[in-house]
Amino acid sequence: MRGRSFSFATKESLFGERKSLNMENNTDQTGTRYLVVDYINYRLNNNGVQWDQCPSLLPQPLDVHRTLRKKGDEFEERFRNEFQNLIEELHITENTAYPMFCKVVEELFNGGINWGRIVALFSFGGSLATQCMKRDLPQLIDSVIEWITLYIDKNLSNWIQTHGGWKDGLNQDEGCKTTGSNNNIEMNQFSSRYLVADFINDRLRKHGMRWDNCPTLDLPPSQIQLKLRSLGDEFQERFQTQFDDMVNQLHITEATAYPTFQRVVQELFIDGNINWGRIVALFGFGGSLSVKCVQRGMPQLVDSIVDWVSTYLCNSLEQWITDNGGWQGFVEFYNQGQNHNDSPWDVKGLVKYGAIGVIGAMALGAFLQRT
Repeated sequence: MRGRSFSFATKESLFGERKSLNMENNTDQTGTRYLVVDYINYRLNNNGVQWDQCPSLLPQPLDVHRTLRKKGDEFEERFRNEFQNLIEELHITENTAYPMFCKVVEELFNGGINWGRIVALFSFGGSLATQCMKRDLPQLIDSVIEWITLYIDKNLSNWIQTHGGWKDGLNQDEGCKTTGSNNNIEMNQFSSRYLVADFINDRLRKHGMRWDNCPTLDLPPSQIQLKLRSLGDEFQERFQTQFDDMVNQLHITEATAYPTFQRVVQELFIDGNINWGRIVALFGFGGSLSVKCVQRGMPQLVDSIVDWVSTYLCNSLEQWITDNGGWQGFVEFYNQGQNHNDSPWDVKGLVKYGAIGVIGAMALGAFLQRT
């Protein structure tokens, strides 16, 4: 946000007429204000912040709420450092919060409108609300919600309506992500997303569970899929007790699932070293988490877990995978080890526990190092 000049609009010119935050008169759960309130509350909960003045919301979120939350999670995963640096530079006070919000919004949409920027607006609002609470400015939460809502209604609503509306528009394909849902998964048998979907479906099936939203996986399994399944079975067998104990201690809920996943993956690759064993462990954890979510009556989270694992592979591991022969290199690597009567794991460190300060949960520290 440095190096640019901003023309500060008044609240009236930038946002339109001021409205009060009254959810009692706003029963449209897919309306802008409800979406903003739901997202801000979700983000505060994920950051371990209690919003006592939150208006009444549905006990179970609608699909559009889940989609917006998921897109926001993915955005913050990809741009965590940039967002953190931005928020720290803002030095928010009661007097500066609104001008700073204007700066960011004007910069954000300076080059036009798209769904990614709209999701970024929600994410920024969530981060701003969190900072307000941490700085003992809870009275600003209503204002943040108002600013976002009125900005969308005045400046973005026509674009949103002409681009599919909230429900269909948010599900548009963006880069490595799925198009709409996992049922529309690109049928590239060698893509990371296809491999993740196949692995998790196989893991659920082996636990006698059905994934109703599973994409069509009717092609004969490739060597890559078979090797991943086989190593997943071995990983599960070797570390089943540790994994079961760890997952049971995670206390997974719809609100805690993604931050828990983040912390586990951070522990898995905490030293910056990547190898095939850790990548298989990532698949294994995704499978175990999916099984636990279905057991706890949250089958809708399976789609999200497939997204999270696939997005992490795409954003953080894809270059390493390419540099090491791609997924075919993965098969050759383990076949070579087996030909020399070596264990495909050959690990020095096993699964261990580590207390991670996210909603009091326990997370996995798996250090799979190959000699």
